[in-house]
Amino acid sequence: AAASTSSPTLEKQSRSILKRIHTASLAEGVNDLGDYTRELALLHRSLLSICARNGNISLALRITGDIRRFAKTKRNETPQTPPPSTKSRTVTDNCSVADVDMGANEWKLLMITAYKARHWKVCLGTLPFLRPYVEGTKRDEEDYQYAAEAFTYAAKCLEDTGHWAWALRAVDDWMAWDKKGGRGDSRPPLNAVLAICRLLVARGRDKDLVRFVSLIVAPPASNDGSNISESSNETEEEENDDDNRKIYVDCIAALYKAGSYDQSDELYLAAVSKGYLPWSVVDDEQSSSLVLDLHGMTTSIAHSAVRMALRREAQVAEWITPPPGTELHWNKTLTIITGRGINSKQKYQPILRPEVQRMLQEEFYPPMSSTTTISKNEKSNMGALSIPTEDVLAWLTFHRQRTDHVLLEVAGILRGVSSGLGKRMAAVQSRVSANTRETGGEDQNTAANDVNHDK
Repeated sequence: AAASTSSPTLEKQSRSILKRIHTASLAEGVNDLGDYTRELALLHRSLLSICARNGNISLALRITGDIRRFAKTKRNETPQTPPPSTKSRTVTDNCSVADVDMGANEWKLLMITAYKARHWKVCLGTLPFLRPYVEGTKRDEEDYQYAAEAFTYAAKCLEDTGHWAWALRAVDDWMAWDKKGGRGDSRPPLNAVLAICRLLVARGRDKDLVRFVSLIVAPPASNDGSNISESSNETEEEENDDDNRKIYVDCIAALYKAGSYDQSDELYLAAVSKGYLPWSVVDDEQSSSLVLDLHGMTTSIAHSAVRMALRREAQVAEWITPPPGTELHWNKTLTIITGRGINSKQKYQPILRPEVQRMLQEEFYPPMSSTTTISKNEKSNMGALSIPTEDVLAWLTFHRQRTDHVLLEVAGILRGVSSGLGKRMAAVQSRVSANTRETGGEDQNTAANDVNHDK
């Protein structure tokens, strides 16, 4: 009761009572490891639970120190003490000195307290204590689950405080511990991964996010332990695929909301290539039609799907078109199936269709107009958009001209570098020398700026 309050006086009283209990336990003798020790372990856990509920990090740290000092003293006074077990302990198990020390559940409670108090340094300092429970347990054991929950709270704390570099370092440590424990799939818990992904997007680390996702969803290494049944392997693979799909969907959505369209498109292509997300093009064999099916896609994924499909068409049109200077060849009809909104939160109020229309008008230049039409596959389904061929051709032509213009500029720069750069560099150096004599010395950045200007 004293620990559940925020009064400093009562907190001191709670610690004083705990210390008296520890002193009495030590005075009982080394052979008393029965019900009294079990109750003491439950008392430790209850105190840390109260601290976690209130977010009282200062009291939690003091209680943690008291518990560890008491367990150390008890262990030193107990001859031939068995090593601390990494298996889950309950009140019905045989008690030992390890039961009154900090275990995986206790470290998790301390991590929850630090998360609520936004004390990221305590989270980082607590992570190394999770290592034995990750390396020395199986994934279905309670201690491993406690360690995974603790790591998730640490990731959320780092997300709230914005420390993305420490979060990536923590992931590296967890994966190393998991691999040492003999698990092929060493990915951290899903919620921890999603928290770190949101953190990277919030801090503008889009490229780091793409690299992080490619590392996290890499195919698991082959596991030598063949003692796992085939059905359990299939279940783990299905869960792993669902987690990977969730990671891609959430990351694409976060990048889309942040306006990082290039990175969201890159992740979409990676997800399609690995089979976690569908490719939108469903009818491109016939030269007269191009059909994109966005059924079941979120708004952010639909954006990437449409953009990447049209970019691919731009590449195809470039391949079949003669050299620059000739008219671009593209005469397909473009149909985008969005659905009628049957599965939306408000039934029969489509979400994708108006969003795709807005995207075609605001995010594409030249803008593309669209009209609602009947789906080719379902004659009574009005959940489709038809885009005029001339609008698509205008966008493809502009995309091609823009690319050609950039290539011509690059070619001109390269010609200038090979022909007249030596003369311009000599002129720049002479001007810099004159300015240096007049002013008594200038920053060398002036020369670099002049070179860039002359280029």
